[in-house]
Amino acid sequence: MKSGLKIGVLAVQGAFIEHKRMLESLGCECVELRRKSDICDLDGFVLPGGESTVQGKLLRELDMFDELKERIANGLPVLATCAGLILLASHISNDDNVYFGTLPVTVKRNAYGRQLGSFEATARFDNSFEFTMTFIRAPYVEAIDDSAKNDVHVLAEYDSKIVGVQYKNQIGLAFHPELNDDTRIHERFFVSVVEKGRPHIVVGGLDKARHDDEQADDLRQPRDEGDCRFQKALQQVGDVLVQVIQGRHALATAQASRLLI
Repeated sequence: MKSGLKIGVLAVQGAFIEHKRMLESLGCECVELRRKSDICDLDGFVLPGGESTVQGKLLRELDMFDELKERIANGLPVLATCAGLILLASHISNDDNVYFGTLPVTVKRNAYGRQLGSFEATARFDNSFEFTMTFIRAPYVEAIDDSAKNDVHVLAEYDSKIVGVQYKNQIGLAFHPELNDDTRIHERFFVSVVEKGRPHIVVGGLDKARHDDEQADDLRQPRDEGDCRFQKALQQVGDVLVQVIQGRHALATAQASRLLI
């Protein structure tokens, strides 16, 4: 795993600091997302646990909601835990609210009961390893949308309930992988998704990466005859400076004289 990834962690409410510490231990640079201006040049981001209703409300009040939803839709990797899973889900069976709605699953809020019903359990993760999962007022996935049954990968189940899924750039977990010292989920399944390549961001209907390249090419191309003359003059000035630096003062003087004609 390479270091230097820039990961945003939603920090308006909930248990975000543990995610931040774990990602920093993996060599990531973490940015606390508290306002819209914090959402810039990210390689991925985390929607932490907390209270989904409060988080959804604050995301809109802080003008972050639309920006994050657009980035998710355009491929920015996201790890969503507990309340974050609820924010991503396209349907919530016991709540009329829908938030980002980018993850094609139906979830049930507080599916295991209130705070006193919180617990730990060990289950197999992606059929690869055993992982101790901490459930705190946790949801679970009740169903995968019919239109996405072939695209949603079930990562984990507990007590015959789906508690972890991956859909393209989105990983949704009902539990809190950040609340122990085991970094395997963050490292293997989140950071590895991010490292597949920074996604393109659509800005104003344009692919930003392609748009930036086109702008750079456009800057290199002369726009009209005046631009051509200007670029030629700049090149000639550069040639004069090279001659001066190399001590060829007579040649530099001659080139400068031609430039002034």
